[in-house]
Amino acid sequence: MFTHQNLYNFWRRSQSVWLCKLVKVTVSFLNQQELFELSQIHQLTQVEFGVKLSWEYYTKSGIGHMSWCVSANQPGLVFTNKGLASDSVPQIYQYRMADENTLVMSVGKYEETIRLEGTKRRLREQRYDRRLIRRVWENKVEALVS
Repeated sequence: MFTHQNLYNFWRRSQSVWLCKLVKVTVSFLNQQELFELSQIHQLTQVEFGVKLSWEYYTKSGIGHMSWCVSANQPGLVFTNKGLASDSVPQIYQYRMADENTLVMSVGKYEETIRLEGTKRRLREQRYDRRLIRRVWENKVEALVS
């Protein structure tokens, strides 16, 4: 059992492709090589698991991706391969599970909340300095991502 078991369960249920009017988001777990590479960036020794997110915008040109992992000896922290301000600078986010269906991740004045609503729908809210900047509902595509 992971130190970050609730977070793992949340992402296990989130593993898929999510669609909304703005973007297509793909969620999957990192493989062992990707996990090793990310753990080396942050010099982590007790990595439990990692997640990769990729997205493709519909309303503007652009694609992106981000990977992160958690370490057994660092509760409440997520270690990323890139940050919000710069695509090349790794960051450390704080996270908390408000409940089994709600994840809140933050760094500085930025906060993102993801709430699973059943098995096929989720709400993502992004805030900066506590002000809502984006709220989107996403629907899960049936096929799971490996």
